[in-house]
Amino acid sequence: AVRTDPREGRMRATLTGKAKADGDLKVLIALPPGETYSQEIKNERFISGSAMRYDRFGNRLLEITIPVRAGEEKNIELYSGDITRYSISVDLNAFRASISDVDTPTNANLFLADHTTYALHDPTVEAKRNELRNGTNDYLELLRRTMIYSNSIPYKSDGRFDPAPVVIRQNHGACTEHTFVTVSILRGAGIPARYVW
Repeated sequence: AVRTDPREGRMRATLTGKAKADGDLKVLIALPPGETYSQEIKNERFISGSAMRYDRFGNRLLEITIPVRAGEEKNIELYSGDITRYSISVDLNAFRASISDVDTPTNANLFLADHTTYALHDPTVEAKRNELRNGTNDYLELLRRTMIYSNSIPYKSDGRFDPAPVVIRQNHGACTEHTFVTVSILRGAGIPARYVW
């Protein structure tokens, strides 16, 4: 795999508002891994008193507790970081195999599991998967067809994270929803797949 086309940006999380009552405000911020092959995050700043948790994929969850008093207004930067994202180019032509011939390592079985956002056995998802397979059992060909289909779904962010069947039916979604569709089609065909930031 080759990393190309670096795109730089800044991530920020800010809390703005007025407290209705005295107490502790608990804030959770989901953050991507600090460094993967497709991205690097540098110059991170966290509000003091924050704690970081990690899930099994290296994703991070920043936990913050902020004491507030009734009527108090807050405008606080909780997190900031510089992010560089890369395009990844992979030549998969050498990887020609039948889907049924690929032996999935035990540690990748987690990436075949169903979830409500994927709905692997939903009739809408199954119909789309069958349409894309269209008789092929070629691993690379299904990856190619799934990528073309997912890229063809019009981008529309409406503030929700609809599961794969809804995105397929309404034929639009944001980047996260495009990922739900891709993962759903691939996992349902027996190809391990996961969400990557």
